[in-house]
Amino acid sequence: MDNGNTLPHQHADPRDEAVTFWAGCGAIRRDVFEAVGGFDQNRYAEPSIEDIELGYRMRRMGHRILLDKELQVKHLKQWKMGSLLRADVLYRALPWSRLILESRQMVNDLNLQTSDRICAGLVGLSLSILILSVLIPKLLFLIPLFLAFALVLNHRLYEFFLKQRGLRFAALAFPLQLLYYFYSCTAFVLCWCQHVLSGRSVRTVPSHWGTPH
Repeated sequence: MDNGNTLPHQHADPRDEAVTFWAGCGAIRRDVFEAVGGFDQNRYAEPSIEDIELGYRMRRMGHRILLDKELQVKHLKQWKMGSLLRADVLYRALPWSRLILESRQMVNDLNLQTSDRICAGLVGLSLSILILSVLIPKLLFLIPLFLAFALVLNHRLYEFFLKQRGLRFAALAFPLQLLYYFYSCTAFVLCWCQHVLSGRSVRTVPSHWGTPH
């Protein structure tokens, strides 16, 4: 996204610690990596959320995950819509939803911040209203309000897009982000429905859960 002269947009908040871990740009002490058992190769035979799951285990064992915002990397990936959706849904949204439900922890971190969950809910409500509008057309006026609120919640991201790539790019990015919220929310709801049958529940905890030392 950047041209080499500016820092990329950071979707993380100003906190200096995280709950999850990113293998794409992260380092772990060897003794800690071995103590927690490393990546779960049996569960994640293909690249997926093995780094996120590792971060969950590290935190449960009392280790800290520190963020160095001065360290920046650029992912050299070329996505097409098909490969993007396949990777994001099959290897991220679904397994991450299962991990959240199994661990019974809904952390306020990374892409699970409160604002992201609100935006996903707004997209879900918009789709529900679109369906109900067949019977109650007057409800349609709520959809632009919900989507505008989602845009406001992501204003920093779109200010970055405007500055770096202009209005056209920012405008085209918005429906893609709405699509992201849609399939992420759908994946979680499907996994939750399956999980509820076992009588389990999920509780929301702050991002500093655990007692790191």
